[in-house]
Amino acid sequence: MASLLCPVLLAEIGIRIFAEKPTKLDWSWHLQEFSQKADKSEGLLVPHPVFGFTGNYSKTNNFGFESKENYPWVKQKEQYDLIVLGGSVAVQVFPSIVGLLGESQSVVAWERKCKKKLVPHNLAQGAFKQPQQLFVYQYFLEYFDMAVNIEGVNDSVFDPGPGIPVDFPATTNLLYSMNSERQVLLKKLQRIRSRQVWLVKAQKKILGQLDLVTLILRGLMNSLELRYLQTEKKLEETFPEVVSANFPNGSIRLHELIDRWEKFTKIQYTLAKEYGKKQLFVLQPTQYLPGAKILSETEKDRAISKVSKLAEDRKEGMIELEKRAAFLSQQGLPIRNLQRIFSGVSEDIYTDDCCHLNGKGIAIFAQKIVEEIEKVLPTDCH
Repeated sequence: MASLLCPVLLAEIGIRIFAEKPTKLDWSWHLQEFSQKADKSEGLLVPHPVFGFTGNYSKTNNFGFESKENYPWVKQKEQYDLIVLGGSVAVQVFPSIVGLLGESQSVVAWERKCKKKLVPHNLAQGAFKQPQQLFVYQYFLEYFDMAVNIEGVNDSVFDPGPGIPVDFPATTNLLYSMNSERQVLLKKLQRIRSRQVWLVKAQKKILGQLDLVTLILRGLMNSLELRYLQTEKKLEETFPEVVSANFPNGSIRLHELIDRWEKFTKIQYTLAKEYGKKQLFVLQPTQYLPGAKILSETEKDRAISKVSKLAEDRKEGMIELEKRAAFLSQQGLPIRNLQRIFSGVSEDIYTDDCCHLNGKGIAIFAQKIVEEIEKVLPTDCH
């Protein structure tokens, strides 16, 4: 049976992988989720009149956030609703936070005492920074009891782009740079990635038991990945200021970015106090802060930007953010600085030169966040 299926399946693979079918290019496709898992790598971000942009892929809901529930949710008396705000790292760590909260004995005891169920909701989105967190916070203000901001990197070192207001979401510069040559390269990247996605799904759902075809699929995947990297390199070389936002001819507006973070963080906390909401501001870990991580050999290669000016800017930004956060904390703002939680860790944690974490890093970070949430659950159950 397998021998009869192989020619048909291989023909289908050939058609799907190498046919040059026209591909409609969404102007924002390149704001793809950092995770390249097959079930979500088609992820696109699309414009939103209030939040800047939101998601539009298989795991997003009616509001464009990764969630199985549609928003806004119905506020129930027996629920204590917790929202998580931030960028892509917040999205990345949210599922682990949900799992750990469900296993927490402290949370279970609090739920019994208060006769309420703690219900987390994801309101984080890749490339969000302040004031996007504030916009989302205000929009959903009547629906939650507690907010946790997971932020720091986008807010301090990801400039939206030359000539673009610093308040705009990180990576906005990509949306303003679409000439014909760049469209061709982006379309090619999109086409290659979509073929890889199809191959992964085919291998998992159709061809898992056919060793010969699986071997061929792996070869095709390797070939496609090479083509992807070659195209990506050409794109970066042709449009360096657009793809990597390195600003080779000038500095990132670090102090303006951090000024905005401080300003909108204060506003958000004022709203929290005015409306009786619990609030936590969590600074995410970073590899750029001196002493914050013992870099492994792999991380030395992939976790620090090879553009020296950009690496220096990120270091400066992280140092300044740490100082600013300490100042706000002294003023009474509920800021939890977790930038250095990997200071004694030498194993691989960071998966890229931005801020994203592997499974081990996510587990450690999520546990620390849950511990902070446990500490601030209200003692008054009303």
